[in-house]
Amino acid sequence: MTINIGRSEVQAIGKEKVQLDIKINGTKLDQVENYLGGVISEIPTSENDIGRRVGPAMGATQKLNSIWKSKDIRNATKPELYRALVLSIITIQCRDMDPKENR
Repeated sequence: MTINIGRSEVQAIGKEKVQLDIKINGTKLDQVENYLGGVISEIPTSENDIGRRVGPAMGATQKLNSIWKSKDIRNATKPELYRALVLSIITIQCRDMDPKENR
């Protein structure tokens, strides 16, 4: 097995914050609190994670104002666009994807 040290990270999950010291071939791996866009912390709630996701989703909603106001797009299509372009940010955290980019 080959491990890409530059892309490998470690994470500790528990009630108390733990500082890990894990090395591969003498190189210490970075410790993270985020995993695949989600925040995992010692606090046993999802508030931090949800709060971090809502901001970008609200921003995407505002960027799409011209679509919501458009008379050229059927009203039945707009909820589908909302699910695809806004809810995807909340559910899978596509924070690096600009919804207007592919129009």
